[in-house]
Amino acid sequence: MNQTVVGFAPPSADQRPRGTILGIAPPGAPPTAGVQGPPAPQPPPNPGNPAIRQTMIGIAPLAPPPAAPPAPPVPQPTPGMQTIGYAAPFPAPPPPPVPSAPRASASTLSTQVIPSQLAPATKTVMGVARPGIAPLNPGQPKAPTAPPVAVSAPNPAVPSSRGPASPRAAPSPHSAGSPRGPASPRPGRVKALRPGEQPRKQGIPVVAAIAMVIAAGLFAAAGVVWLFYRGHGQIEARAEVLPDGSEKLQLTCASCEDGSIAKLDAASATFSAKQAALALARPLKVGENPMTITLVSARGKQSFVDVSVPVAFRVRGDTSGLDASPPELRVLVSAEPGSVAVVDGKPLTLNAEGQGTYSIDVSSDLTGLDPSVKPLERKIPYTVSPLHGVSQSGQVTLQAGITPLVIDAPGAAVVLDTSNFVLAGRTAKAGALNVGDRPITVDASGRFAQMMNVSAPGETTIMIRATSKEGAPRLFPLRVRRVDSLAKEAERLRQRATSDYATIAEQTDSKRGWAVALDGSVVDARTENYSAVLVIEVRSGCARAPCLARVTYGAPYSATRGEKVSVFGAITGSVAGPRTGTVIPQIRADFLLKVNQ
Repeated sequence: MNQTVVGFAPPSADQRPRGTILGIAPPGAPPTAGVQGPPAPQPPPNPGNPAIRQTMIGIAPLAPPPAAPPAPPVPQPTPGMQTIGYAAPFPAPPPPPVPSAPRASASTLSTQVIPSQLAPATKTVMGVARPGIAPLNPGQPKAPTAPPVAVSAPNPAVPSSRGPASPRAAPSPHSAGSPRGPASPRPGRVKALRPGEQPRKQGIPVVAAIAMVIAAGLFAAAGVVWLFYRGHGQIEARAEVLPDGSEKLQLTCASCEDGSIAKLDAASATFSAKQAALALARPLKVGENPMTITLVSARGKQSFVDVSVPVAFRVRGDTSGLDASPPELRVLVSAEPGSVAVVDGKPLTLNAEGQGTYSIDVSSDLTGLDPSVKPLERKIPYTVSPLHGVSQSGQVTLQAGITPLVIDAPGAAVVLDTSNFVLAGRTAKAGALNVGDRPITVDASGRFAQMMNVSAPGETTIMIRATSKEGAPRLFPLRVRRVDSLAKEAERLRQRATSDYATIAEQTDSKRGWAVALDGSVVDARTENYSAVLVIEVRSGCARAPCLARVTYGAPYSATRGEKVSVFGAITGSVAGPRTGTVIPQIRADFLLKVNQ
């Protein structure tokens, strides 16, 4: 046979291949020594080229090639080299007749190893026979073959879509019984070699070259990405809570230069001395918090660093409870289920999800009149013991400004014998005011004036609530008493009120809230903002004239100088007198009675 196995070119005389080539015997080949039947006659060994010390074994075709017309004699092949493989895709001279041998049993599977002590021309050959297939008498001299002819490999047959491809090799394109002709759509080019001529080496296919270039590019890109992502080293992130309740990430980067910028969402921070504080747009959740930080070096190189911030628990203050009634501050605890929390020295029960709320009533801090914004601040200690962690303690600070409120009329308390009175005063600009559940109109400057109605005699307390944006509310309880007769009310109050001026003039500030019933004459009187201010000279208990007192009344009151008046109310403190260096008592009047001359 004047052919060469596809993909294996015969070596030249000056080559000395020393590897062992393994193969699988083709179906239909003669059985080996372990198979019943007479052995096939073998060609004598070829001593022509003892340098060649191996035998190449390929895969025999599924069926013998068809008979072909006799060919003219061809030159004898170079001794010492044999090849077994597929027939070329064109008719070839028939091989020497070989006596047929019985096929091996379908279950026969034999492997034969030739010891290395054999002759150099029969070096070790290993093969595995398929059922009914056996190696072609390895170790025995083969019949001489025709000189090799270089052929190109036929295109492999396309596997059928009906199932997996058969492990057997496809038949020759010119096998008998193939009415459709060659299976390959493009037969390979065939070139006959002259005796002694070596086949020309094939170049690298274009597709293979492109694949190699792409693979090299991918490897290079992988290296660039590794440096791109890992060039700045590790960043450590720690979560912290700010006084206003917001959170930040405290970043530490040992390899970051000063001026490097860390970005997360819309926030950014600049590294200085390996540290940066990055504000968080939303609070972290309990557990792992994975995030990607964009890092821009001082030279403008951008990279991305993945970090995960673990949060075992969170304790934060909440001022939304100030809108409740009564107003309260809250401490919110979120921890892993099974954790134990203590807030403000008191155990806090957590639900199955590890959530708990501690509330603090701050009504007393917000009650009273004040014309300025006063701060509300509470510092609340806590301790949280996670189920699988170390107990940690800290302190929550809650701060807010209290809305200002002034009541000009009717003051802190009012006694009247009619059904109506005026509620007037001022609060924060663009603030809001409620009396009970009823809103009161407030102008842009914060002033208000509203006619109020008392439906029946009796005493009641109405809660006035002033609020402002992002501020704590200001509360004031207004006491209102409606009576049938002010004269009868005056007689009742005189029995338990102080009427002696000398008693109230000494250490006045220490006697705030004392009930008084003073008789005197008007020295000065004026009405402003729905209320009246009078200066009276008190007659009872005056050791040295003039014995003056300042009186505030939460309703308009007209009086002339020297007019007699009785004042019923309470001491609120002292103020500077008309004479330099003097101090006089200040009285809040619940009601006034004119005294007939």
